[in-house]
Amino acid sequence: MRKTALYALLFLVMAGILLACTSGASSRKEREFSKISQLDAQDLNTQIDLSLPEVGNDFKFGSPILVNLENASRDTVIFPPDYGVVLAVYDEEEGEWGTIDNLTEYATTTVRHLAPVGKNSTGQITFSVLPDLQAYNQPVVIRILVVGALEQAEASTADPVGAILDVTLAP
Repeated sequence: MRKTALYALLFLVMAGILLACTSGASSRKEREFSKISQLDAQDLNTQIDLSLPEVGNDFKFGSPILVNLENASRDTVIFPPDYGVVLAVYDEEEGEWGTIDNLTEYATTTVRHLAPVGKNSTGQITFSVLPDLQAYNQPVVIRILVVGALEQAEASTADPVGAILDVTLAP
């Protein structure tokens, strides 16, 4: 009985140490990402949300990635013509994020408005991104960041909003 309890305690201590090490690395990774997003991690995926549609993606290099953008707020969200998209890749060895180009050419050059869910709005839109992955030959995790702002009467007081989604792509 004592041996079993000792082994259980040892297992719990080791699991706690492993969890602490893992969450520390993850926290650093997210802190580094906030430099790119200009938003705190707790502010992401709260007012707007990104998801993948059930069909339409093959997750291969050179193929566009279809993304659902949902307004989860009660306000209209405004976006730049490219939805404020930033594509990022985390370099494990360097411990930092780098950005990659989005090759998608968006049809409009005007500000986009996404109304909340209501009688005349689904609160959603689907668009695509096309990461430039010419420098990669192994599977890679791409982080898609979308940044907009809650529409306010005074544009200078508009609250920024953002959402992220990680997608694994293969050659």
